[in-house]
Amino acid sequence: MKQDFIRAKELAGQWDITPRRVNQLCADGMIPGAYKAGRFWMIPSDFGMLAILSDRYYILSNRESGEGRFDLQLEPRDHKCKGYIIEFKVAKSQTEQELAGAAKDAVRQIRDRGYAEDMKYHGITEIGFFGIAFHGKRVACEYQEN
Repeated sequence: MKQDFIRAKELAGQWDITPRRVNQLCADGMIPGAYKAGRFWMIPSDFGMLAILSDRYYILSNRESGEGRFDLQLEPRDHKCKGYIIEFKVAKSQTEQELAGAAKDAVRQIRDRGYAEDMKYHGITEIGFFGIAFHGKRVACEYQEN
């Protein structure tokens, strides 16, 4: 799936901090998946939405685990809490049946490719799997637990 990115200025506006501070966070490796393209930092767009959870979760994007790369992982800082893996799919059509099938396929991919292995290695025993399928503005979600 294609990853969308935003620039530091946009994230600074979302967080109500200066772009300079966002640039420093990127340079310090505090924003997962951020990279420098010329003079600008490119930040995964999903990070801005999930940053509110960063005090309770390590937010990881497009990292290797098991036999592939998950789209998004929320690893709890307190290993007694539940972790989450989120896999996104683009559905071929807007029909409810197609969207629901793609969401189930996303959860199946999480299980089949062992995306939870990294969290299990870190002692996290409760893990929720989200499969999210979309086509245009239509969305379906499937949730299962390990």
